[in-house]
Amino acid sequence: MERISRLRARHVYEGAGALALLRLLAVKNIPASGLREVPGGFMFRIGKNPFDLLRNACKKYGDVCYISGGLGRLYLVNNPDYIHDILVSDHKNFVKRSPLKFLGNGLITSNGEYHHKQKRLIQPAFHQDRIASYAPIVTDFTQRMCAEWTDGEVVDMQVPTMRLTLQIVAKALFGTDVEDAWKDVGRSATAIIDYLDRLTGPTAPIVRRLPTSKKYLEAVQKLDEIVYGIIAERRRNPGSNGSDLLSMLLSARSENGETMTDRQLRDETITLLFAGHETTSTALIWTWYLLAKSPAVVEKLHAELDPLMPDGKTLTAGDLPRLPYTTKVFSEALRMYPSVRLIPRVAIDDYEVNGLRIPGGSLILMSQYLIHHDSRFYKDPEEFDPDRWTPEMEAKLPEYAYFPFGGGPRRCVGEPFAWMEATLIIAMVARGWKMSLVPGEKYELRPRIGSRPKNGIRLRLNKL
Repeated sequence: MERISRLRARHVYEGAGALALLRLLAVKNIPASGLREVPGGFMFRIGKNPFDLLRNACKKYGDVCYISGGLGRLYLVNNPDYIHDILVSDHKNFVKRSPLKFLGNGLITSNGEYHHKQKRLIQPAFHQDRIASYAPIVTDFTQRMCAEWTDGEVVDMQVPTMRLTLQIVAKALFGTDVEDAWKDVGRSATAIIDYLDRLTGPTAPIVRRLPTSKKYLEAVQKLDEIVYGIIAERRRNPGSNGSDLLSMLLSARSENGETMTDRQLRDETITLLFAGHETTSTALIWTWYLLAKSPAVVEKLHAELDPLMPDGKTLTAGDLPRLPYTTKVFSEALRMYPSVRLIPRVAIDDYEVNGLRIPGGSLILMSQYLIHHDSRFYKDPEEFDPDRWTPEMEAKLPEYAYFPFGGGPRRCVGEPFAWMEATLIIAMVARGWKMSLVPGEKYELRPRIGSRPKNGIRLRLNKL
């Protein structure tokens, strides 16, 4: 049984989504020393509102517990110190398996030495001096977005925000203009996420046995066409932009002198295009919503922005240290609506957490969303309060009580880029436009692994 469980840890089915993946991977009938079990039936109900159910399970059964059901068992870890150990101190005992199969063997989905090697190749694109060089791209595309708005109109902010972040990441990292392709990318991303969502609900075992969704396959094919087109164009014109990430990947050589194949380039490019724009745009979409319902926060934001941006002055990377409150706004938005809300890991060998043994081969689930909304670490956790981010508060906060970008060796390589990008976008948009809620609109979060809004975020825009 122990050997079988370890093999399961290494050969995880990658085609399922989010919580269905957790069900499929959960190891059956392996005893766990001293752990409390959440009663049966919980797994069937998990598709209705998984985060409320997971939160209730942790509150009632402890920071380390397990959930059993007809489809298996998963382990919940809901303590910052234990999460630190899993992601950092003992990370070599865990492997990552992602439901995002369409990304191939890119930085998000790869493991082991290959992941380490690819991260070393990509890391220079996110060094501090390179981050600063991307700022003009961020401000330019943000100005273009705002110039398209009309005073008083109602806009689903999901649409322009996703377009904006896609344009920025494509231009900054790959030196390409995706204006003609952005609608295809947006539709493809939505189709992929919708398909993965269907693999996370109570009907997941049935959906999994059906032929793969045609829309999903077409979406992946469309993304492939776009990305392979970018790669082919760069191979034809290698000197067109020799300093961006794609040029660095094209020129990279392995220890035996081999360059990356088109498939390897595709996997890394599609990973950074998809993940880079999806995560930042989702966080910004919820930032617009939070600002629209928080006039007191907007007032404090303007106290910082108005003197710094007279007559709509364009910001630069050098202005970032002068935007502490804007940074707090984004920090708080990421606390309340982390773009990724679940981190799964599979234990290779038996693992002990606070004296409790978790068998090797088990699936362990950690949730940024649960920790970020835990009253043990945050006063009034459901309140949007950027002022909570004081130096004193941050000094007292356990390190992994706030981890929107993951942690350890797998911490998001693009985190510095995301902070720069989001801070400048928030400042420029808030300085020029007031957003307000639309009466009768429902602003809901999808009860799934990601943080996309259920029906978009429609807000009224008024020019200042």
